[in-house]
Amino acid sequence: MQFYSGALHGGRKLKKKCWDLGIPNPDEEVKMWMEFRDKLESLMVVLDKKFIAKACLEF
Repeated sequence: MQFYSGALHGGRKLKKKCWDLGIPNPDEEVKMWMEFRDKLESLMVVLDKKFIAKACLEF
């Protein structure tokens, strides 16, 4: 969870955490994580409350 919260704030916390873990290229790791997060967020959709209710009832 610390990795994600750090990435939300421009990657500063993520970068520091990577150095603490001994990751050889923390700048590249931060860049890759930010690209992954941006791609994931672009694919996310808001679910309609009726869809959620129906899925819960069918479960």
